[in-house]
Amino acid sequence: MRRTFGQRGANAVETSGTRRRHERRAADLFFADLMGWSEPRQSPPTRSPRGWAPVESGPPRTFRAARFGGNAELLQILNGTRELQNKNPDMTGADIRIVQQALVDLGYVLPSLGVDGIYGTETEAAVKKFQTEQRTINPAFLIDGIVGDQTMGRLDEIFQVLDRPVGARTTAPTDPSTGGTFQPGRITYDIGPRTVLGVSLNVRGTIFYPATAGGSNMPFDTTGGATQPIVFLAHGNHGTFHDPANRSNEDCFTSPGWLPIANHDGYSYLQEALAGLGIISVSVDCNDTNCQGLSPTNIRRRSGLIVESIRHVISLAAAASGSVLEGHVDFSKTGLLGHSRGGEAVLVVPGDVAAAGLSTVQIKAVLSLAPTDAGTLSVMPTGFAYLVLLPAGDGDVSSNEGAGFYDRITPSPFKTQLYVHRTNHNRFNREWVNDDFPAPLISRTEHERLLKVYTCGLFRHVLKGVNFLDLLLGKTEVSGVSNVDIFVSAEQSAALTIDDHQDVPLAPATRTSTNTLGGATTISPTVSAFEIPLSQPGVPPDNTFFGATRGMIASTSVAYGTYRSALASPTNITNREVWIRACEVFNNPSVPATATEFQVGVEDAAGERCFVPSGRIARPFDRTAVDSDTKSMLETFRFAQSSFSLARPGVDVTRIRAIVIRLNGVVSRKIAFDQLQLV
Repeated sequence: MRRTFGQRGANAVETSGTRRRHERRAADLFFADLMGWSEPRQSPPTRSPRGWAPVESGPPRTFRAARFGGNAELLQILNGTRELQNKNPDMTGADIRIVQQALVDLGYVLPSLGVDGIYGTETEAAVKKFQTEQRTINPAFLIDGIVGDQTMGRLDEIFQVLDRPVGARTTAPTDPSTGGTFQPGRITYDIGPRTVLGVSLNVRGTIFYPATAGGSNMPFDTTGGATQPIVFLAHGNHGTFHDPANRSNEDCFTSPGWLPIANHDGYSYLQEALAGLGIISVSVDCNDTNCQGLSPTNIRRRSGLIVESIRHVISLAAAASGSVLEGHVDFSKTGLLGHSRGGEAVLVVPGDVAAAGLSTVQIKAVLSLAPTDAGTLSVMPTGFAYLVLLPAGDGDVSSNEGAGFYDRITPSPFKTQLYVHRTNHNRFNREWVNDDFPAPLISRTEHERLLKVYTCGLFRHVLKGVNFLDLLLGKTEVSGVSNVDIFVSAEQSAALTIDDHQDVPLAPATRTSTNTLGGATTISPTVSAFEIPLSQPGVPPDNTFFGATRGMIASTSVAYGTYRSALASPTNITNREVWIRACEVFNNPSVPATATEFQVGVEDAAGERCFVPSGRIARPFDRTAVDSDTKSMLETFRFAQSSFSLARPGVDVTRIRAIVIRLNGVVSRKIAFDQLQLV
């Protein structure tokens, strides 16, 4: 049965050749200015009144968007020697299917026939709508329902941007670990035993500070200010002695000739960097709490050692102490960093500091590196920026328990999770010479650089007021770091949470529910979606996730099933972003070869929608050759208003009434979602 009505004669196209050539040239000049090109692009060949022949010379145009690049017919359209139009007989082919798919991906619906590879009235109407909306930003854009070089070129420009990974990080203008102007001074302390939770523990450690010259007990450098912020570090559980004849031979017990392991000195590279940037740091020797079972008591004793070290440094900074730190420590700007058991202990420290009455100490930022979770904290502390770094190849804390800390902690004012492929537990500490996870891993030097960049970024941003927020939220990256391995989750206190999926589950009978704002959520008939805890060991498929959150698991039986979440009222999203955490549901014996993806769209008050693709969701880090801890990790995807406006300039971003998740159905695996926010 015919899908078109009427016929468009060849003469009707050809007699307009001169007008179309001039209008195309005007459009090229307009877009050259719009895109910031240094000079106008060569106008593509256009059709002469005598048939398909170039009337202007110049190099042939090529596609920049990968989705169009493999089709020769589309390349002819881009170069003005072919057009797609509604005519009799029907035009059909793969090139039409690709264009139809592009239109659908942007939100232009083909309600009856869909992507069928036939250029009929439905496709013509969608093309005209695309052209009409493009005319709002380019008055010279043709509205004729024909896909020619101008329309094809604009689609290529749009998808060159949209087909990149959504929210792809850009290179940061400054590396936060560089630019230090101070020399690292160094002092050690050992004040003997103190009673902590009923046991005697030695209080000792190493302090680095900005000095006038590098070395021990050098004068404090005050050129950057009389006082400087301070960071306390705590290492994790490890052997306490090693065989000097074989450094990799370590144990909790000594043997004749064996030497102590200075576990707290394993972060000297980090302390030197902080000192160079004007930040004092104290690495606490926690060896007295090592080689004991993991328990809340062990974690609290480790916290107690940190608190006792804080007391001691307060005395060193006090008037008439005679210390090089006298009068130079700003305890109102205090940070904490802990590794492994230390990463859990630093979350206990804020409460212990308050209980100890150390009112001058105000903890502003905390970094947990590969932390344990012994169940020490029933309620998470708050009031500080939080960053947790989780090695995907952790052979010690293989369950990545710190993901639960990220899920449970309140952003104050922000929290960030870095899940890093090809990293292990030990390579961040120079004293921990043995690997806990087999290769392939990034090098030890790359481990150290990764930690140094984000540690300096966090503490310089929070304690020194140097803006590195984009780096900490995953918007930018620093060169020289293995950025391809980093997957970021982030959340800010100022964000508007549309749905955290902690509310009433979807009702199967009505396929509707409510979101966190009280707005209606609805799913299309082809979608299966339900909200459950994303960590239920032994209850498939939900033992597949790291973390401790509730989320939505969704899948679709055909392409473009949707989940719609209404806002409380039409909202202006100009210069804002839609954030959502997502990952695929992994419940297979091995990591599947292909990735899946989704799209996020906005719907305006008139019901018009536009969509932006997420790009491929990261593969789970494959641990199947080592253990059973190959699991999914949620990451944050960011969709900027500018991307929605690029996709559909006709959608009114000042009056958005709903956010729509669209599942493409190309790969049918389930996807988990959490924390849908407007930032």
